[in-house]
Amino acid sequence: MEKEKIKQEIMTALSMEVDGWLEEESKLKEGFSYEAAIMKRALNMGRVVMEKSIGPVSASRNKKNFIPVLARLK
Repeated sequence: MEKEKIKQEIMTALSMEVDGWLEEESKLKEGFSYEAAIMKRALNMGRVVMEKSIGPVSASRNKKNFIPVLARLK
């Protein structure tokens, strides 16, 4: 059941991003600003998917956000 909840949260967040992009897209006239805006949205969508699926991004690149397999067996 948790898988469906996570999937629904991701789809809701992505839907909001796409709606925001569709509103913003028509206002962009220059190629550079269009490209910068779409890259910003794409990176934000990737961040949303990652955070919703495994949790918030830690400040440390070395910190693990998952439970090791052997710890689950206990």
